[in-house]
Amino acid sequence: MWLRTAWRALRRRWRPPPGELFPRPWPAAGATLADFAAALQPGGDTAPRVPVAALGLRLPPQLGGVSAVERLRLEGWRARPGMAPLPLTRPIPWAADPHRDANWRMQLNMLRLIDPLIDAHESAGDPRALSEALEVCLDWHHFHLEARAPNPRAWVDMATGLRTLRIAYLSDRIRQAAVVPAAVQCDAMAAMLFSHWRRIVTPGFMRFSNHTIWDLHGLEALVRLALPAADPRRAAWREAIGARLGHLVACQFGPDGLHLENSPQYHFVAAAMFGTLEASGWYDDSTPTLGPALARARAMDSWMRLPDRRHIAIGDSDGSAPSLARLPAPAARMAGDRVETLNSGGYTFVRSRHARQPRRWSMLAIKAGVASGGHRHRDLLSWLWSEGGCDIVVDPGKYAYDDGPLREHFVGPWAHNLVVFDGCVCDAEPRRETEHVIGSPVHRPWGVSVTARLRHAPADVEHERRYHFAPGRWLVIADRYAADRVTGFEHLTHLAPEFEASSSDGSFRVRHRSGQVLHTTAHASVPTQAAVRCGIAKPRPQGWCSRSYGRAEPCPTLEITGRARAACVVLALSLEPGGQVVEQEGRWDWICGGVELPLETGPLAGRQ
Repeated sequence: MWLRTAWRALRRRWRPPPGELFPRPWPAAGATLADFAAALQPGGDTAPRVPVAALGLRLPPQLGGVSAVERLRLEGWRARPGMAPLPLTRPIPWAADPHRDANWRMQLNMLRLIDPLIDAHESAGDPRALSEALEVCLDWHHFHLEARAPNPRAWVDMATGLRTLRIAYLSDRIRQAAVVPAAVQCDAMAAMLFSHWRRIVTPGFMRFSNHTIWDLHGLEALVRLALPAADPRRAAWREAIGARLGHLVACQFGPDGLHLENSPQYHFVAAAMFGTLEASGWYDDSTPTLGPALARARAMDSWMRLPDRRHIAIGDSDGSAPSLARLPAPAARMAGDRVETLNSGGYTFVRSRHARQPRRWSMLAIKAGVASGGHRHRDLLSWLWSEGGCDIVVDPGKYAYDDGPLREHFVGPWAHNLVVFDGCVCDAEPRRETEHVIGSPVHRPWGVSVTARLRHAPADVEHERRYHFAPGRWLVIADRYAADRVTGFEHLTHLAPEFEASSSDGSFRVRHRSGQVLHTTAHASVPTQAAVRCGIAKPRPQGWCSRSYGRAEPCPTLEITGRARAACVVLALSLEPGGQVVEQEGRWDWICGGVELPLETGPLAGRQ
């Protein structure tokens, strides 16, 4: 049995990167160091080859009338508000890690700190700005290519592509004589351009994740800078880049337009990045699929948001505070309500909306599949529930890209709304080739039911989960499982931080901070214990969510635990009182507000 379990785990984790499946090599003849040195010489055409619009600059907000470039010069560079600034005093510590944060290190090595200088030159004609930006780039060159100092973030794929765009832009301004460096500085810039060319076209460098968007765009900038229009190499390289960009578009978005990296926020991130490429006009001929794919993605935007327009915090998505301070009263179905479902791209969404009453909007969002390896948490079948602008059940969100225990917790199963079997840090194993484990939603007079069936490894447990959702009223989660041996289970549900919860005698009491009660019913076929965990750090973190980068806040987690070879557990959360799970004639029914819903509680059949 252990061999079968090990094989399943290996098969699930080992996936050949899509880039390795791309069949065509790069053209044989590429740009040379001499090509880049010639591209830095003033003369010839005066039109920009790498315009500023192609960079997709991301500038910090203006504060108190002080411009971004003034704050950069006075205080230093901040990757995010609230962080200590990094002075631009050279030499810059390119390998530093003062915040223990991979995102900070990557932004530093993207050369994002020179963006205010570029903007100051383009928007205000600041005569110092380009020289200052050039000095920063040359400092990066000296640290890495002359002193050869170690820096594990120097050549990370996305950082390399974005840095390439910035040095290509500055090199183009040198060609236009907007800034006039010394001869030795021109030689260093040419060497820097050539080293980035060689790195990007190294076999295996492109992994065809969202990071590759900027790698291809940076390479296209180098082609446009170094290879004149009459050079026969230019057409071959632009065709090769266009073919890979088309492949990347297909890797990033499904046929319906949903982004495939397991995190709704990255749907918008990737669309914005591709939007910069589309707006450049560089790929109109070489990648005709880019525009239609973006149009499909933008048409799906509303599905990746909660009713009040916040991003759905599944996977590596940033959470945010709710816009509604009160738990809404239960809402009966009205003629103007529309219940819609989407079951694709690794998600199942159920939403109800009323055209004239946004506060009546409801959403149930479920992580229903594994579309790719990117930004994936161990969260298959986790879910969240929001009514209007009020969060009821939350998924934890991204937290931060660091190496600490909280990041490990946020990615792992105990941070999500799952059943964890035998205390194993394990992934559920989808049976279908598409790895989408939820079947077609079934519409009912009161709402929607969806059913998932999967296997958990290495515990080797067959598991079925049913979601019965009456928008604006209640949600019933029914789990049943079967194993070959007695197995421990932890049934976890993370309420929003605005709730207070307690447990006694196997039941929960839940109240919103505004005073309203969330009526909660737990029922199981075997003896269980109920507990509430909130903001616990040891021995294992439990009861946390994140609504801004790098910050975790406590949230009450309803925990139902037990041990059995087979069991059924039902958790019902209701905005309206009086709901109950009733056992009658050998079956269980959920009864609430005139609805009598039979619950599947019999033994699971068909273990394989």
